Amino acid sequence: MSSLNIATTEKNKPLLTLNGFNYTIDRNTDKKLIGNVNCRTIKFKGRIHTDHNHTTILLENNDHNHPASAVNNEVRLFQDKLRSRAVTTTESTQHIMDNCLNNVSDQMVARLPNLKYIKRNIQRQRQKKDLPQIPR
Repeated sequence: MSSLNIATTEKNKPLLTLNGFNYTIDRNTDKKLIGNVNCRTIKFKGRIHTDHNHTTILLENNDHNHPASAVNNEVRLFQDKLRSRAVTTTESTQHIMDNCLNNVSDQMVARLPNLKYIKRNIQRQRQKKDLPQIPR
């Protein structure tokens, strides 16, 4: 049984990852959250329902028309870790990248964008929060 991981999107909205699929929160009710599968190119009806703490899966609809990708989830969690470290620490850009690249799979490294774009993403996160410039 795989675990339900919680990350954030670039706009700081919760992103749920389960069994290689990404779910964004569609709507809230008093007892549960309803999440839709996040896919940019194909429309489909894969859904999960969780409690408000995202600890228990109440309903899972496995009506997916594309394969799951554990590597995509790993890349999302990596990017989330980068964004949070960029805002919460005063480490240099290269040091943040080095810490986040520890213990990652080769498949995930192959799916990452060019390193200069990752560095720029870290710097952009710091500019959004009006943090002081960190020397490179």
